[in-house]
Amino acid sequence: KSWKKSEKGKAYIAQKTASVEPAAGPVSGSAVSATANHPMAAYVIHPATGTVLVDENGEARMGPASLTKLMTLYLTFDALKTNRINLQTMVPVSERAWRTEGSKMFIEVGKQVDVDSLIKGISIVSGNDSCVAISEYLGGTEEGFVQMMNAKAKDLGMENTHFVNANGLPDPNQ
Repeated sequence: KSWKKSEKGKAYIAQKTASVEPAAGPVSGSAVSATANHPMAAYVIHPATGTVLVDENGEARMGPASLTKLMTLYLTFDALKTNRINLQTMVPVSERAWRTEGSKMFIEVGKQVDVDSLIKGISIVSGNDSCVAISEYLGGTEEGFVQMMNAKAKDLGMENTHFVNANGLPDPNQ
């Protein structure tokens, strides 16, 4: 899901779109549909009251995509905040991280990369390899990190979210 601020700044919309082109004009429940240029799902809340303004397929099951990378970053920033790591901490790059498909930071197997660079690799180039490297470092294995992700999601009240990897690549178990 992606969050977009409304024109008046009074509501936020989470949407998974069928294309990159958002619906034009104000969003209303009847205006949201899963067509080529409209969201497949939308969930709009008023940020001050928490009132649900639009819920169009808000509970639809779909891959978490970049929400996964946000959780990976969230746990990375939490590790920074608790001094478990710092921006200069060197993270080894495994063959698994190096072989990860999709968008990449192009980190090299056997080398070490600092946390600061991995954060940039995740947030700027959407590096799947960076996600795996930091997840292995923080969780021992990517699977261990995924358990941390799911525990944090539960703590945050994300009841219908289930992660199976650290980068959001499609997986039938999500």
